[in-house]
Amino acid sequence: MNIFSLGSTGLLTLAWYLQRKSKTYEENEEKFRTYLEKTKKLIQAQYEKHVKDPNAQPWLVINQIRDKLIPENDQLVFFVFFHI
Repeated sequence: MNIFSLGSTGLLTLAWYLQRKSKTYEENEEKFRTYLEKTKKLIQAQYEKHVKDPNAQPWLVINQIRDKLIPENDQLVFFVFFHI
C-alpha cells in the first residue's frame, strides 16, 4: 500500500510537471508570435512611410524595432537570450 501511494504521487508529480512545461512553452510561443506580428506591422508602416515620402528610409534598424517592441528594462534579458 505504501508503494502504491508513492507511485501515484510520482505519477501525479510527473503529470503536473509536464503540464506546466507545456503551458510555459505555449506562453513563449504566443509571445514570439506577438513580437513577430508587431515587427511585421512596424516594417510595413515604415515601408508605407517611404512610399509616401521617398526621402524616408525604406528600412528599420534592428535596434529601432527592439526599442519599439521591448520595454527598456527587459531589453538586457532579450539581448542575452537571443545572443547566446
